[in-house]
Amino acid sequence: MEIDYYKNPFASKRMNVIARNGVVCTGNNLATQAGLRMLLQGGNAVDAAIATAACLTVVEPCSNGLGSDGFAIVWMKDKMYGMNSSGHSPYAISADQIDEIPKRGWIPVTVPGAVKGWKALSERFGSLPFKKLLEPAIDYAKNGYPVSAEIARMWKKALNAIPNSEEFKGWYETFTFDGKTPEPGQMICMPKLADALEKIADTNTDALYYGELASRIDEESRKFGDFCVRKI
Repeated sequence: MEIDYYKNPFASKRMNVIARNGVVCTGNNLATQAGLRMLLQGGNAVDAAIATAACLTVVEPCSNGLGSDGFAIVWMKDKMYGMNSSGHSPYAISADQIDEIPKRGWIPVTVPGAVKGWKALSERFGSLPFKKLLEPAIDYAKNGYPVSAEIARMWKKALNAIPNSEEFKGWYETFTFDGKTPEPGQMICMPKLADALEKIADTNTDALYYGELASRIDEESRKFGDFCVRKI
């Protein structure tokens, strides 16, 4: 493939990025730095991608979360691999019970797949310990980071869309500060998210699926949706 670096056909007119040992690209500079840290420590592209994805759950929580799904296309040693780590529906829910899927609440929630996908990618393709990959995300959640203007805008939009009710109490406790969302440039810490990430790192993801975090998710799903997420 021939590239003419003197021509830029795109409307954005951004400068070309040229690197010797790889690049990391996200919509958030802090997440990009997390991936670069893994490369600088001897990690490969998969290590960088996992660290970046984990970091985005902290620095861009309006678009990413520990309860999300994960998909990947990996090119490794001249072979292509695909991963579909999307979660299935909760154990106790049936299509016969549902007339329509609402935008909010427990009905549209599926079993989290992204975190299990991180583990699978790390075990098969990664070169650094899984626990190390979550260090940047834990650091930002525990010790704080400055919120960008675009993330502040999206965060405020999310607040306006989520009901302030008992069912969403956990969301408000985690993602609001004195009942408000962050302003651009505001330094914030999210200790509840840091705690969850540490448990995931310490147990090689098992806490989210079999341990304390899984039990808390199951308890909430039974309380507000009567759709337990796992079989007891």
